[in-house]
Amino acid sequence: MSILDMVLLGIVGLIVLVSFKNPGGLLLASLIAALIISVRLVAPWVGDYYKQAHSGKVGRMKAQQARQSDEEGGR
Repeated sequence: MSILDMVLLGIVGLIVLVSFKNPGGLLLASLIAALIISVRLVAPWVGDYYKQAHSGKVGRMKAQQARQSDEEGGR
């Protein structure tokens, strides 16, 4: 586990502990904890997807520009 994971686990644990002092707060604390954990787990996938999608667009644009320059040079 990285330091960031440990910090997030500490924050989630603190949220749950504080919720025990508030009546009915456990449900809200559970939702907040689930949100924090899900963002931590999903964020790397979103970043990788964005990088792959963007690099594909850039590659297609460069290939299209190369084809256009070849066509103009052959005329």
